[in-house]
Amino acid sequence: MDVAVIGAGISGLLSAYHLITKGVNVTIFERRDSFPRAHCTGIVSRLTLENMPYANNFVVGRYNNVAFYLGIHGKISQINIRFRGFVAYKIDRYAHEIALIQHIKDLGVSINPLSTVLEINEESAGAEVEIYDRNNATAKRQLFDKVVVAEGYPGTLSAKIGCKSFSTSLHAIQRDYVIRGALPDEHTLYVYIDPHIFGYGFAWLVPFSDGKAVIGYAGEGFPSLAIYTKVVKFFSNVVGFDVKEHTSGFYGGNVLIGYPIEFFSKKDKSICIGDAVAMVKSISGGGLYAISSTSKMLPDLVIREDRKAVNSLYNMAKELRRQYYIKKLLWETISNSIYGRIISLLTRHRTIEFEVKNLEYFDKHEKMLINILLELYKLF
Repeated sequence: MDVAVIGAGISGLLSAYHLITKGVNVTIFERRDSFPRAHCTGIVSRLTLENMPYANNFVVGRYNNVAFYLGIHGKISQINIRFRGFVAYKIDRYAHEIALIQHIKDLGVSINPLSTVLEINEESAGAEVEIYDRNNATAKRQLFDKVVVAEGYPGTLSAKIGCKSFSTSLHAIQRDYVIRGALPDEHTLYVYIDPHIFGYGFAWLVPFSDGKAVIGYAGEGFPSLAIYTKVVKFFSNVVGFDVKEHTSGFYGGNVLIGYPIEFFSKKDKSICIGDAVAMVKSISGGGLYAISSTSKMLPDLVIREDRKAVNSLYNMAKELRRQYYIKKLLWETISNSIYGRIISLLTRHRTIEFEVKNLEYFDKHEKMLINILLELYKLF
């Protein structure tokens, strides 16, 4: 079987890996001339870590505590969620993708940069892919048995062939730093939520190895350097540290909130994966959870067209849809003057402890939130 993968981001790389290890001939087409790029903080659960080949080799941080700061009508409330055991891990996404690229090349995957896919024309014999090769300014057509569309946002090609999703795009900006003075707790993730500043977004401080940390935020509208500066100052004040120097330029990009609706093309010769169909956890904006599990199912979806795998795929879509509406409700509740004050009262300087229930617990944001609310009710 010959399969084309459109896109050499993490969705495309993982798709290619799982397909070629099952004996499929894989060709990747990528419109950019260089990849990977720094764009993601790289926080994953234990299960997602294990679902991503070689990711264990690139772990730079482990976390068993999440400190939430809620900005509600000018007042800051704090709640600590402490887990008995590590629930989240930071990986060096850039280094991991470089290793993954080299490995799939060694396995025989052909990666074609500067190759823009213009059309996918499906017929009974397969899917004909029309590619514009920018290396030599020529167009060509190739026939494949199946196509995996792993393009980034917005999913222009995905929409053309009938894949569907609902999504809103936030914009993220972040930077890596060396910390001086008192270091943040290296096993704590720091999150700042204030709908009046970030809209449906939030800000983060993520410590990792060797006294380093990444500070960033995602918000509605174009990233603002003024807001970013306030975010750095906020974390410096509440956590108690100073940034010594930055070790990277600004990086980031689109952060989606939304959910997939339809993964397959009209004639079932193509399947869409990743940001192109809003395959994201809306509460955190993370896509690695859904991407890693879906790419692992691809041999069953593409080669065997297994009904059980298809059902699992749409069950995941339902979960992501629940997360979207839970986030929407929670953020709007915090913004409400009456409910916001109640939440502020409930959360002020609280600490809640949880057992780590399973390897994917950190990814099940909707269940975590329900558990947190139940524990807050008990404390109140």
